[in-house]
Amino acid sequence: MSFAATRPPVRTTRFLCRYVASMVRTGPSAADQRLIQLAADRGVDVSARQLERWRARPYPLLPPNPRVFPGRPVGGSSSTADDGLVGLIVWLGQNSRRGGDPFHLALRAFGVGLPVPEATVREAFARPVVRFAAKVVGRLGPLPEGGDLQDWVGDRADAIAREGVGRSSGVSRRVRAIDKELQQLPALAEGWSKVEGMDPGRKSSEPLDSTGRIFYAVAAAVGGIGEIDPDAIARMSRSQVGRGVPQWGAHLMENDPADVQSAFQSSPAHQLPGLPVDSGMNWILTIARESPLDRLRLGWDAAGEMGVWARGLCAQVEEELAAGQPGDRCVEWILGQIFGFGRLYLIQGLADPDPGPAQQAHTALTLVATFDGLNRTLASAGPEQLQLLRQITPPFLVGLFALPRLLEPIPDEAAGAPDGEGS
Repeated sequence: MSFAATRPPVRTTRFLCRYVASMVRTGPSAADQRLIQLAADRGVDVSARQLERWRARPYPLLPPNPRVFPGRPVGGSSSTADDGLVGLIVWLGQNSRRGGDPFHLALRAFGVGLPVPEATVREAFARPVVRFAAKVVGRLGPLPEGGDLQDWVGDRADAIAREGVGRSSGVSRRVRAIDKELQQLPALAEGWSKVEGMDPGRKSSEPLDSTGRIFYAVAAAVGGIGEIDPDAIARMSRSQVGRGVPQWGAHLMENDPADVQSAFQSSPAHQLPGLPVDSGMNWILTIARESPLDRLRLGWDAAGEMGVWARGLCAQVEEELAAGQPGDRCVEWILGQIFGFGRLYLIQGLADPDPGPAQQAHTALTLVATFDGLNRTLASAGPEQLQLLRQITPPFLVGLFALPRLLEPIPDEAAGAPDGEGS
């Protein structure tokens, strides 16, 4: 048998040659040498191996160097250094750690405005949702064919509630203590008497307990907002402030309920396994996959500021109460209590004051989804409605409104038209 008859095919030979060549590590390209030097000029040592690792697919932290194709007679291609990536490279050099989660790193880099590749950013936002959905479905078990969704959730709601009640008990005590002191402050007695007339049904209302709140929260996450009727939404809102406390938002849901599904009339574009089509988690996943990156960054910033705002508001209100001089912060607190809009975020911010990257990403998506729905429903709102909403919205959330009229500063009444002029 001749040698020619036994040698491997040409295609296999070429593959082996390329494989062997790839095993011989070459030095950094001229483009990478420039990036390494620019990073060193900023006091950060970066190696060619690190650049290679940060560019690893399928979800790189660092975009590849741009390539140029000079054409004939030079031919071939070469890479060039993008000086705009130096900030990202320096940041990665300062913050990356062996064994760290690259998606957490991607979220943090994106959050400070660095050009992390879009596909990596979206996957970093989506991954906590996918994992949370898998955990919930694992706890609930498969949805029975043709089964009742609320029965499916309700069978496990008690166990899920017991896991979440203890963590928030300290938060609730602090919030309720402030509520009680504000309600008993003589300087606010006249104001409270006027507010109570806005919600005549408050004394007969029945707020949800902790188990009930978690039940409906899980029902919305699993099945969608359509699984919660207006009365349940009102009871959830009242449970944030306690029995007998006036709350305008709950009053509206009980007496003139809006169509809470109006912002979600079409099915979400992305689906998670084991969940109904209109699941709230499918909506959140769709935000991660399709929302503009600018919206995701606004949500990320707001989610990160929530705990700072909540702790600061508590401390400032307590300071005003201790001085016996209720001021602007007490007014902000009472507006959140009466209208319910800021109360949920206050409690969430106190319960999770320093969220990790995954939790912050999940909260960011929830905020973007909520405010996208509000923006759609407020498109035809009048000036008075917008001004009220601007006043009751916590300051760190205002940027999530997409309505230019709502983003304008509230006019100072003292600078208004003189008596008898204007309207």
